[in-house]
Amino acid sequence: MTEPYYARENITYEGGGVLNLPFPFDYINKEHIIIVINDDVENYITSNSFTWYNDHTITLDTTNIVDVTGDEVTLSVGDEISIRRSTPLDESMVVFTDGNILDEETQNIARLQVLYTTQEIWDSQQWLLSQMQAFIDLEDKVNDALSQMSTI
Repeated sequence: MTEPYYARENITYEGGGVLNLPFPFDYINKEHIIIVINDDVENYITSNSFTWYNDHTITLDTTNIVDVTGDEVTLSVGDEISIRRSTPLDESMVVFTDGNILDEETQNIARLQVLYTTQEIWDSQQWLLSQMQAFIDLEDKVNDALSQMSTI
């Protein structure tokens, strides 16, 4: 059984020019929301290629998509569109200094950054495990087919 993802929503593209894509998870900053097509995480799509319909729905014009490298992206029916949260992992969003007042918002941002990056790491681990299981299942089918062929 596959565990639910904390920070990604997968949708199968069925055609159409403008899509409203809802997602259920929260984020700290809208810049942390990206789109990945067919698990190509190297060439993700940033907010330069989509607009916000509301806080949990983005609008994607499928006739005008550019990935992070500047290349145009063309969708085909059946492609997997994955809306993901990508919270910065390599630098702290909050820096505490002596003499500053610790307000609620600052503390919540620090707490949420740790929570969200942990969830995103969990999601990546779950995805990797599902891919490994799919490979093992395929290997079992190939081995079964080979053993049936050897008895002929």
